[in-house]
Amino acid sequence: MWFQLWHWDGDQYELEMFRLHEADSWRVVVGKARYWAIARHEITELAERAGFGYAEWLLHAYYPPLLVATNG
Repeated sequence: MWFQLWHWDGDQYELEMFRLHEADSWRVVVGKARYWAIARHEITELAERAGFGYAEWLLHAYYPPLLVATNG
């Protein structure tokens, strides 16, 4: 069995991924990672500042949304 816990801290969050595994007895494996929650408009602005001339968000093709950008 897998489950997640999200701990928010402003615009960042820590994700804990728990895996419960039954062998001879129950065992719990935990992985942790820290992420920034960046809005789409912020990522678009960063891409434009980095020199990408065209940027488009594909909101329904994948989960999560996908940014397609071209250089120049």
